Amino acid sequence: MLITASILLHLLALPLQPAVYTYVASLDSESVLLAWGTTEEDHNSIGRDSRPLGKAEVRIDGRSIREQSRNWVHVTGLRPDQAYPYQILLDGKTVADSRLRTHPRRSDRLAFLVVGDYGKGNERQRQLARAMTQVVEERRNSGYPVRLVITTGDNIYGKHLGVVVRKSGNRDSHWQPKFFEPYRELLRHIPFYPSPGNHDGDDTENKGDFPVYADNFFLPPLPAWEGSTANYYGITVAGLADFFSLDSTKNTMPSGGKAFSRNGPQHRWLLQSLKASKAPWKIVYYHNPTHNAGPKYSPVTRMSYLEPDLADAGVQVVFNGHEHNFQASEASETSGILFVVSGAGGSLRKGGIQKRLRQEGIAAWAAVGHFLLVEIDGEEMRIQAIGVDGRPVRYRLRDGSFSDAAVVVRR
Repeated sequence: MLITASILLHLLALPLQPAVYTYVASLDSESVLLAWGTTEEDHNSIGRDSRPLGKAEVRIDGRSIREQSRNWVHVTGLRPDQAYPYQILLDGKTVADSRLRTHPRRSDRLAFLVVGDYGKGNERQRQLARAMTQVVEERRNSGYPVRLVITTGDNIYGKHLGVVVRKSGNRDSHWQPKFFEPYRELLRHIPFYPSPGNHDGDDTENKGDFPVYADNFFLPPLPAWEGSTANYYGITVAGLADFFSLDSTKNTMPSGGKAFSRNGPQHRWLLQSLKASKAPWKIVYYHNPTHNAGPKYSPVTRMSYLEPDLADAGVQVVFNGHEHNFQASEASETSGILFVVSGAGGSLRKGGIQKRLRQEGIAAWAAVGHFLLVEIDGEEMRIQAIGVDGRPVRYRLRDGSFSDAAVVVRR
C-alpha cells in the first residue's frame, strides 16, 4: 500500500504514545501486586503513589479487576504454586499480556537471582539482563523456577559532572534506561526485592533519589512488611528462606539519621526478626561489604558489629555489593557465614586482589560482569556466578587455580 506524502506528514505529526511498563511488584503463595506506568512524564508516573494513567482492567484467574485511582492492584485469593496468565488493559487497550507463578506455600527447593551495582544503562547491564531473562524463561515451567531477584544496591547511578549529579534517580524518567527497559520482560514474571546502595540516596548522590526508589519498588507499605521502613524489610519465601534486606549506607533515613547505627531501629528490628524466624535458611543482604579484598575499597566496618548477631541467629549467607567484582569468603574464617560480594551487574572493576585475599578471609574472586543464580535444595545451597554469555564464571582461588563450579553452602 502506497503512503502519500500528506498521510506520512500526518502520521509523523501524531504524538508518540509513551511506553507503558508493567511489573510484578511483590508475589507470594496467594497474592500478587501488579503495577504499571510510564517513565516519560515530568511527574510521578510509575510506582506506588504515581498519578493514574487511566481506567485500568486487570484480568487474572477468571476475574476482571477494575482500577482508576492508582496504577496497581493487589490480587488476593490465588492458589499456591500455580501459573496464572494475566492481562492489563488501559482505557480498553492491552498493555500487558503475560504470566506469573505464585510461590508454593511450603517447599524444600528455591531458586533466585542476585544482582548488584547494575543501574548504569550500559551494554554490560543489558547483556546480563538478557542472560537473567533467559535463565528465568528456561526454568519457567520446571519444578525449579526462579522465584525472585534480590539486589545488593546501587540500583540506579547518576552522571557526575564535578559536584553536580544529573539523572541520579530522583525522577521516573531516569529509571527507564537503567531499570524498566533492561529488565522489561523479567519484571513481568518475577519481583525485584532491593537493598539500597550509596548511589540510591544522598550518601553519594541526591536526597531525592531515595523516595523515588522506595516508590518504584513499593517499599513500604505492604501488609507483610509492617514494622519495617522502606530501607530495611524482610520477606519469607515458601517457608524455606527468610530474606532480610538492610541499609548499610550513609543515606539519610526517611525518619532522619543513618540506618546502620548500632542499637538503632534497623538493628533492633533485625534482632527481633531473626529471633522470630522459623525458616531453615536465613539470608541477609546489604550493600557495603563487611569482608572485601578490594581492589578499590577496604571492608566497611560500620556493619561489622552485626556479624556475631548473624552467626548466633544461624544466618548462613550474606550477599553484598559495592565492590565491582565477585568474591566469596572462606566461611570458617568469617564466623561460619559465607559472605559473597556480587557488585558487577553493570559496573566492573578489573584490578587484582590477590595480596589481600587471606587477610580479608576471601577464598575466591573474579573480575567479571555477572549475576548470581542461587539454588536451595533441602540442606544445600549452590551459588553460581553467571556471565554476560549466560555461562558460569571462571573464578580464581587463593592457590592460583581456577574453577567455575558453584560455591556450596550446607546447613
